[in-house]
Amino acid sequence: MEAIPKYIQKLLKKTGMRNLEDILIYSKTRAGWRAWLEKYTGSFTDFLRLYNYAEKIRREKADWLYGIYRYMGDR
Repeated sequence: MEAIPKYIQKLLKKTGMRNLEDILIYSKTRAGWRAWLEKYTGSFTDFLRLYNYAEKIRREKADWLYGIYRYMGDR
């Protein structure tokens, strides 16, 4: 996997988040967004930037795992 871009690292530091995957948990509901905004410093724009990056990484991992699954299934 690629390294986390500098602007994402800055957003994580600015908001006080430790784990990028946590943003996917907070994004499930509107109440989760509010909880994120209360718990971490940062704007809703920061939340969306982190969410979009985390979702991109999640999709890449899923595509990679699906490719391995298909390859092993064809053997």
